[in-house]
Amino acid sequence: MSSDNASISMEVVDQAIDDQPKSENVDKTSNEEQSKSNNVALETDQKDLYAYLDHDFTTERFKLEVRGLPKFYGFGEFRKFLNEKLQLDASKIKPPKRGSGWAYICFRSEKSRDDAIKALHGVEWKKAKLSAQVAKPAPDPFIKRKMERKNAKPTPEDPTVDMSPETRVRLSTTPLYDMPYADQLKSKQKEIGSIVKTMCQQILNVNEDLKGWFDKQRKRHEGFPCELGEIVHSNTTDGYRNKCEFTIGMDVTGTKKMIGFRLASYASGSVAIGPIDELRHIPQKMKTAIKILEKFICDSDLAVFDPTTHQGYWKLVTARTTRLDHLMLIIGINPQSMTEEDLKNLQKKLKEFFEEPCNAEVGVTSLYFQTIVKKEAGGKGGGEIVHLSGSRYIEEQLLGMTFRISPEAFFQVNTLAAEELYKTAIELAKPLENTALLDVCCGTGTIGLSFAKHCDEVFGIEMIPTAIHDAKVNATQNTINNSEFFIGKAEDLLIPVINRTTQPNIVAIVDPPRAGLHQRALIALRKAKKLNKLVYISCDPKAAIKNLVDLARPNSKQYHGDPLVPVKAVPVDMFPHTKHCELIIYLERFSLIQKREQEKVEVQVNNIEEEKEKVEEEIMDLENQKLVEKLWEKVSNIEKETNKLEEKANNVENEVDTFFKEQNKIVEKAKIIEEGQVIDLVKESEKFSEKTKDMRNQVEKYKEELNVLRKEALELMEQVKKKRRIE
Repeated sequence: MSSDNASISMEVVDQAIDDQPKSENVDKTSNEEQSKSNNVALETDQKDLYAYLDHDFTTERFKLEVRGLPKFYGFGEFRKFLNEKLQLDASKIKPPKRGSGWAYICFRSEKSRDDAIKALHGVEWKKAKLSAQVAKPAPDPFIKRKMERKNAKPTPEDPTVDMSPETRVRLSTTPLYDMPYADQLKSKQKEIGSIVKTMCQQILNVNEDLKGWFDKQRKRHEGFPCELGEIVHSNTTDGYRNKCEFTIGMDVTGTKKMIGFRLASYASGSVAIGPIDELRHIPQKMKTAIKILEKFICDSDLAVFDPTTHQGYWKLVTARTTRLDHLMLIIGINPQSMTEEDLKNLQKKLKEFFEEPCNAEVGVTSLYFQTIVKKEAGGKGGGEIVHLSGSRYIEEQLLGMTFRISPEAFFQVNTLAAEELYKTAIELAKPLENTALLDVCCGTGTIGLSFAKHCDEVFGIEMIPTAIHDAKVNATQNTINNSEFFIGKAEDLLIPVINRTTQPNIVAIVDPPRAGLHQRALIALRKAKKLNKLVYISCDPKAAIKNLVDLARPNSKQYHGDPLVPVKAVPVDMFPHTKHCELIIYLERFSLIQKREQEKVEVQVNNIEEEKEKVEEEIMDLENQKLVEKLWEKVSNIEKETNKLEEKANNVENEVDTFFKEQNKIVEKAKIIEEGQVIDLVKESEKFSEKTKDMRNQVEKYKEELNVLRKEALELMEQVKKKRRIE
């Protein structure tokens, strides 16, 4: 919307008043009095809409509106144009939607805003002529909503109005509390699948070269552009949160101080607090500690902080618990005009309160006091954290290691599910020897140290000094010697840390806040030649899409290096009973994927060739088998013929022997018979001799044939033996 619509106009409010029903019996005087009353109320409401400008420093005071923006431009390049080329030092840039022709720009001082108007008005950027003017600050959303409800026509009542505070706070914090957990998982799996499809479509919008790859992936993975794993979760679904930030305020009646959660958002027109007693995701130990502190606050003379007037003191409580039964409380107040002595007295009372025997049973092992002060014009503020009693940190166990956690350090809010998250990340990344791990936004070092035994080097980057101190202590007490941790912004440290690695391969683990990684950090990761694998862990998958699209953009002057594209996505339910779901995206260099695909094709070709050779061998085996069978048949026939010949030769020899015997008998007879008969016998003997000679010749012939057949059979047998040896 334009600056003219940044607040509720007088005409809209007048119309709302005019639309109210009027009695026909009201006289002229009453109408005039009512009109005056309405005008006074209207002026008061209009002042309240912008009263917040006097409470805290806000860049809404120094805002301008720039128009005439080109139809297509990048948000990052627009910021670069403002802050680097024109050197305007813009604090915030707020376009109403992508591709709009105008935007709001906020500054930290009136001078900075006025200088920016002079620099921007009439300047040409991307062939578009810009104009700039002072913009009205946005109205207080709470007061605006309140006015809308006051002046709106009667409508069906909000269904939550008749609900108890307990039910309303359950709906606002754990909206799925009454849904079976199996159904929650199905719903989240489906939602993540939709997000993955949207992400890949947006990647294709900027990198058409990936279309073929995504098309193949869709065929492989049931329509998904990358593999989508089954949702990972812990079996513990109640009391799982190890950290909660509770608001201190007034209950729904406005009469009792309470520590809990808002029943609705500030912008929706509610600042009332609901109780935490029936919330499933908060552990009982934490609830007990909060109830004890609530008693102290109720008995205190100090009022709770009122976000509409910015008056009051008690504001926030952060509670942290661990599986080692540690409990940390960080009690935050807005000190307003309290003196140093007043603050010390309050800190002393809190310390003594939790040391009382009846309160000590809750087991607060670490107690802190935090002052939360308003921002100054330079953007500084936030107060300080003071240690009151107990240990300065708590400890938690995760994957067999012990981790130290300081008040401001990041640690996953669901320890049991975090173990599943980290195991899944390790399984996806598959770090090998000669690998360095980059743990970006490392917090207390939990992810990097969980990876340490799987790789040669671990380098962690984190901007919170106490978290880095914890990470170094955690490495020492878990006897991990291959890790280093660095304090600073990822966009500032990534390049020097990458240059520090000594291994030929780099795997990056990125676990950024909801806003994602800075563009310079993404560019540094893209440029790292040794980095081929990246695991992106997102607590807000929809918000992560922009980072993932930038990682997959084609190689260009700005995004130098081969694209990193999604290979597998795995949802992780870190927040049972809520609609939130963590997402792990495993990415690889596209060139690495192409190389692997080519290797797969080559393997398939080799497999086909091997199959072909195998088939050919089987065919030859079949042919050889037939040949062998024929050889055996021939050998068998030769043996039969040989046996017949031998039998025939034996018969001939027997006949010869018979003839010799007969001849001898004739000779004997010749001695006793007459000469004539002898002559006949001799002739007959000669005939027998001739016949015997023929028969002997026949036997010799048979023997020669038998030898030939035997020789042929032996040759066939040798061929069969040789074939069998080859097999």
